[in-house]
Amino acid sequence: MEVFRFGRKQVVFEIGGVKVGGEMGENPTVMIGSIFYKGDKTIEDEAKGEFNREEAERLISKAEEISDRTGLPAMLDVICTNPENAERYLRFAADATEMPILIDSASDEAAVRALEVVDEIGIKERVVFNSINPETREPIYRKIEEVGLKSAVLLTYSVKAIVSSTERIKVLEALLPRVKAAGIEKMLIDTVVVDISTL
Repeated sequence: MEVFRFGRKQVVFEIGGVKVGGEMGENPTVMIGSIFYKGDKTIEDEAKGEFNREEAERLISKAEEISDRTGLPAMLDVICTNPENAERYLRFAADATEMPILIDSASDEAAVRALEVVDEIGIKERVVFNSINPETREPIYRKIEEVGLKSAVLLTYSVKAIVSSTERIKVLEALLPRVKAAGIEKMLIDTVVVDISTL
């Protein structure tokens, strides 16, 4: 049986001890679970960043247990909607798990504060910025460069790209120079595959 191989050499990145990328079958698929999303029952006061710590720890432990049981490495996507909860959520996540952490922010202010916190507590080697897209503004790029973050998801989304793989490549090509200039070396590409339930 012939194994599928990509036409180009595939890159492997290590982020917080988790290998991402490579040829099919070279490394296990990475599971990414989100916490503090809209509707997350652990949140008690989103504006203040107050949450049920015990329940959040239980969910993270469950993800770690599933990762151990299946052999699939895991990362934690921490959703931040303002500077206050960005700080509280990220400090908690950094203490609660050794998993790599993705910063998933709903505003520039939340993203900037999240990046500052990551730098302050010294966890940037296990953090991925999620995500950079055509709408990402200059303050985000500046803060990424300032704190020295090296890993980011590049989201190839635009109105045209949603239905065209050629347009997604164009979006990626437009993002690359600015992302590289900000110092990002480990780029994870999100090609925005749309399924029927998303429509």
